[in-house]
Amino acid sequence: MVGAARARLAALTAATGYGLLCALLGAVVATAAGTGARTSSLFAGLCTETICVLLGTAAGALSAPPLVPAAGWGVLLAGLLALGLLVVRFSPAGMGIRALTAVANGGAPHYPVAAFPAALVVVAVTWAASAAAATRR
Repeated sequence: MVGAARARLAALTAATGYGLLCALLGAVVATAAGTGARTSSLFAGLCTETICVLLGTAAGALSAPPLVPAAGWGVLLAGLLALGLLVVRFSPAGMGIRALTAVANGGAPHYPVAAFPAALVVVAVTWAASAAAATRR
């Protein structure tokens, strides 16, 4: 692996790690301040947070230079990608949010089992495209 691709993957890994740390901290604070949330809703929330962090880094990888050189267009594209990942019917983030909503509304525990592998595939493809673009620049 060449230097530019390695640097790109290191930056994406650091961003993902920081996002996951913030998601875990948010779950701990919400549990401590909550009114006795069930374990099923906590687990569904952590699954959904993990999926959304992964897909957020995928959107960031596609909207950052060298794929999108202008900062303004990159911010617009990142926002549109994030919105699309939330509202598309078969998006992993959409599946996770629907599962979280069902658990929060008193439904049976339903975890986004299929959403996590789908999110990993999306992340792998976008990170590979971003690393390939970094080496060509």
